[in-house]
Amino acid sequence: MRILHTSDWHLGKKLFKKERLPEQILFLNWLLEVIKTKRPNVLVIAGDVFDTPIPTTESLSTFFQFLKDLEGYSEKNGGSLKKVLVLAGNHDSAKLLESPRPFLNHDFCKIVGLLEGPKDTTLEGIEKWRNKFSITIKEDQKIIQFCLLPFFRTREILDNPWIKNESKLHDEEIILTALRHWLENLVREETTDKVLIGHHLYGSFLASGSEQGVGLSGLDSIPLRIFPDWKLLLLGHIHKSQILRKDPPAVYCGSPLPLRFSESNEKFVYFYEDNSDYAPEDISIPCFRPLLRVTTNELEFQQDILAEYKKYPQGEHSLGCYLELTVQQKAPNRELLEDIRNFLKDFPIDLINFYALIKEDLAEEKKINIQTINQSNTQELFSLYLNEHDLSDDQKKILKNSFSSLIQEQRDEKNAD
Repeated sequence: MRILHTSDWHLGKKLFKKERLPEQILFLNWLLEVIKTKRPNVLVIAGDVFDTPIPTTESLSTFFQFLKDLEGYSEKNGGSLKKVLVLAGNHDSAKLLESPRPFLNHDFCKIVGLLEGPKDTTLEGIEKWRNKFSITIKEDQKIIQFCLLPFFRTREILDNPWIKNESKLHDEEIILTALRHWLENLVREETTDKVLIGHHLYGSFLASGSEQGVGLSGLDSIPLRIFPDWKLLLLGHIHKSQILRKDPPAVYCGSPLPLRFSESNEKFVYFYEDNSDYAPEDISIPCFRPLLRVTTNELEFQQDILAEYKKYPQGEHSLGCYLELTVQQKAPNRELLEDIRNFLKDFPIDLINFYALIKEDLAEEKKINIQTINQSNTQELFSLYLNEHDLSDDQKKILKNSFSSLIQEQRDEKNAD
């Protein structure tokens, strides 16, 4: 069994109004070549296929075309792919992601959007529910079950028939108990290898600075200790590639493109084989458009920009570079920006974000400036705001959780509309 793991495509994502779809299409074409050469049996797309719940028509067309292209790599057509497994993330509309189901070959492509428990707890009802949220593949002497756990909100995981008389538990214990029941009942008795595909916060992750928080009403992340005998955890949501646990492996593959200047340009997909106990192999993704982040001064901006630019050789598929430039100045200089733009005319570098920091802006006591504001998401800004006030860590945590819940409610209402 060979598995290829990718996530967090965020099709339709923009960077300061600049389209990223050309880069994303190059990535998908590259991914097809990886499928051709590595010959995986299962392709996993672990959430956040789109950047918004209502994606553009171009983003939808790109995704649907990719699903169609994958059929050329199926076993039916002489390829290696047995299954394509797609999961909804917190950026996706679960219902929209599931909308192509009537047109898909369910034996080949499975899309799971909204999490739910079984409505019918008879043997037939449980089996129908299992078939919706998992697939089983028999390989030699093994029975491998892939369990798909999409992004969920607390009310969704609590809405299952196995939660009874749990009101005395703390919030965190209730959520973990509900999750355990959900997973335990999903797994079939004959399963030998359990593989989880999930989109949420798991374990001790390292955020890259561009993910939106996904609150669990008191649960900071799902602890890996509740998956002691699972062979593999294939995770999405965090954009930084990282192996949370080696044995058994729990892996965030990260986003295929840097989505903000704060992210590294080095990105990966991961490849697993069960004959090596699913040890993860990272496959480096080409950098189709580097994001250059340069901090310099009025006298050295040319050489500093060139030094960063030369780190990335311009391949035949290169789309040029995007540049975020911070220039430290002793005094305002109205001609500086024009000088920078004239210099950049000779290079495939598009300046899309510019900060001119005057001397007083650099004072240590000024913690929140225009650069910090522009580089932070909503929840990061709220954290900075709390840091400016005399609050205990517990008070900050309560306020952050409440703030995250309010943001999620607003997103839910928007999705419902």
